[in-house]
Amino acid sequence: MCGFKLNDAMKSFTESLNWKLAALGEDDPGLACIFYQMAHVYLEQSDNEEAITCFEEYKRLQKLEKQRNLHDNAEICFAEGIVAKLQGRTEAALSFYKQALAMFETLFGDEHEKVASIHVSRRDNTSGENSTLYILLSNNCFVFFSLRLAVC
Repeated sequence: MCGFKLNDAMKSFTESLNWKLAALGEDDPGLACIFYQMAHVYLEQSDNEEAITCFEEYKRLQKLEKQRNLHDNAEICFAEGIVAKLQGRTEAALSFYKQALAMFETLFGDEHEKVASIHVSRRDNTSGENSTLYILLSNNCFVFFSLRLAVC
């Protein structure tokens, strides 16, 4: 059932993207949000390569925005972190997530959903388990903790 809904969502995003591309052109920052949403659908479908392509296009378009603000910059860093994580560049992902956290903290304090959602997954090569390293901002300190998940 979920896969069907994801396919419907992707179909809607694709139709919207095609319409907006025809109306706005390929360099309009207004297209960024569609690529961001498409990237997350691809992640849900475990299609990391397509997700990376969409995140890259999202970042490119966001950077074209002439009136970019701190929130936009934080979202770009967050997307950079996701791409780095998907490419297996854990240290780079952590760096981008830390930058995004600092900006989100400035904007929203330490009790915002974006702060809680910033994380990086990594593979534990010695045990064959997936391990997720979460970064949370609490009381002006970065708190790192890990959850081990069995591979099914």
